[in-house]
Amino acid sequence: MSRPPFAPRAASHQPAFRAHRHRDLGIPAAAAHKPVMADPHRPAATLYHYPRCSKSRAALALLEAAGAEVTIIDYLNDPPDPAELARLYARAGLTAAQGLRRGEAGTAALAGADDATILVAMAADPILIERPLVETERGVVLARPPERVTEVL
Repeated sequence: MSRPPFAPRAASHQPAFRAHRHRDLGIPAAAAHKPVMADPHRPAATLYHYPRCSKSRAALALLEAAGAEVTIIDYLNDPPDPAELARLYARAGLTAAQGLRRGEAGTAALAGADDATILVAMAADPILIERPLVETERGVVLARPPERVTEVL
């Protein structure tokens, strides 16, 4: 019995097509539709990272040694906005002034400024953000010294 033109194929043809498509991509058909889930036994951490900073590299090494699933944010190329910075500092129990990197050009101009002004300046020029910041479900810590990452693991 032939099917009329433009009629949908029987449902039995769909899984075979799906299996071939995934096989062509190198994915077993059985695994192709399983959701990827984080390991519930490994802590998840977000690291606001600067690869050239020794403290930031040390914090990353400690997180990896602890078995954490680390999401790295290169905050110089993808800076957080003022609201995100305010949220991070609030979770860390810090003021914006405490999160300001000392010794950078432009820091002196922010002496005595309110938090909102400092946060806007940090978002506009992220080199002013003290690093590394580490966020987990247990909190946020400014990891100076880097060993402070253990406080939120």
